[in-house]
Amino acid sequence: MLEKKRFFKLCLLGMLCIAVVPGTALSSDNQVVEKRFESFCKEWMQIVKNFAAKKMQYRKADEGFIAEYDGFSDTYSTQVKIADYEKKTYVGILSYKEVKFKNHGKTPDAAKKGPFYIVSQSPVKAIFMYRNGQWQN
Repeated sequence: MLEKKRFFKLCLLGMLCIAVVPGTALSSDNQVVEKRFESFCKEWMQIVKNFAAKKMQYRKADEGFIAEYDGFSDTYSTQVKIADYEKKTYVGILSYKEVKFKNHGKTPDAAKKGPFYIVSQSPVKAIFMYRNGQWQN
């Protein structure tokens, strides 16, 4: 995943691009870019979900153990805007929810098996740039 500092720089760049160049992509080239962004986001979300599940944490609790991990919602939305018409540069916004999952069990293995329940949810917006014919993270 992106380092926080780099992530915030990308977010700022994306917000500036959106503020400077309003409008949604409409041409056939832009439709291709939008489809590529949807595919990119689907793959990116799967990678992030797999990574998050591997970061499960365990702790001792009353009468057993608690397993927790940060995951992501199954639903998300995408939006693509033109950043530079001449250079065919776009900004893509991926909106989803970060979800904290938790389960209690008598042993660490029992806690790991689930079923997990949602403890909290937070909205997230990730901003990506499309340059040189591809989406970049």
